[in-house]
Amino acid sequence: MESVSSTLPRIPLAMSLASLEARRRAVRADRRLLFVSFVAVVLLAVLATRARGQTPVVLQPGQSVNVSAAKAVVKTDTLKQCYTAQLTPITCPTTPPPIPTDSTPKPPVDTLPPVPCTPSCSHEPAGMTTITERPFGAWGENGWQDFQHRPSYAIAQDATDPCSPNGVIKATYPAGYAGGTGPGLSEKGLGSKYSTLYLRYCIKYSDNYQGHGSSANKVLALISGGENGTIVETFGQGSGPLVPGIAIQCGASSGSALKATGQLRRGQWDRVEVLVSISGNVDLWLNGAAVGHWTGKRLCGTTFNVLQVLPIWGGTQENAVATMSMSLGHLYVSGK
Repeated sequence: MESVSSTLPRIPLAMSLASLEARRRAVRADRRLLFVSFVAVVLLAVLATRARGQTPVVLQPGQSVNVSAAKAVVKTDTLKQCYTAQLTPITCPTTPPPIPTDSTPKPPVDTLPPVPCTPSCSHEPAGMTTITERPFGAWGENGWQDFQHRPSYAIAQDATDPCSPNGVIKATYPAGYAGGTGPGLSEKGLGSKYSTLYLRYCIKYSDNYQGHGSSANKVLALISGGENGTIVETFGQGSGPLVPGIAIQCGASSGSALKATGQLRRGQWDRVEVLVSISGNVDLWLNGAAVGHWTGKRLCGTTFNVLQVLPIWGGTQENAVATMSMSLGHLYVSGK
């Protein structure tokens, strides 16, 4: 009788061991591949998380983005499936979209002062009493005294004057005119009961107006305490800026030059408002805009007694290069 072992095929021992070793290596390789794949997945997840809200993330095979939440996440499907789904890379937004703004065109900012305002924009304080108005329609009107009637100091018509429908008073300085003097003078007595005055007038300098070298271009004068100590004037030299203001020539604040922040325009009408008190409060407006406020500028006397139109060009000797002019329109004065 033949044994069982004699009927089975004989396998060489060396071949069996080699096959077994090959299988073991394959298993180990599969395990390493799985481990590497796992590590890669975890690493991608970490990198995607860090990328949130920092820099734009371009999707690569194996990644996708929840665009609505702007967060990067790792796809769990296979490389082939991911690549098929993301044939066109997408950039992940990292900042919220801009807030819509009003795109309505805005008008350009006007660098010039506004056009002279109407009487409705007056800054006259409540409780003031009208003292006088001078529309410059005739000599000697409304109790005013006018001196030196001549061509260089004359009442004229100017249809462009926004303040005075009847006329303007025009001071002309011919070429060669000597500084420190004026072509004329107008005066109005105010009594002795007003310690605060509000003045409003329109003014226009010719296109070629030459500011006096002393920077003093006088317009009005207020007499108080027997002195011509409060001068409403325009500061400016040569062809430089012309600035309305107040020069104080008496009292505790004598020598003060109060200059507004706005500028007058040569060749155009501007509207000036002045509020001044003996106690030392001064306010200025130009074309409706506040351009100056001062306190503690004590003036001389206790009340304002006389108002003068006093177009003196400068305070020292100088000569006008060419004929030029200053026009004054509709002077309004109130007080309390």
